[in-house]
Amino acid sequence: RDSVRDLVADMLFILGRDFSRCGIYPENCVGLGMH
Repeated sequence: RDSVRDLVADMLFILGRDFSRCGIYPENCVGLGMH
């Protein structure tokens, strides 16, 4: 199990999820994995 690959996959999943939720205005979103 490659931890680095898993970390990247998790980051991409979180970013994709937040982008789809916030639409074209990601600055209005409190997510983006930057908690």
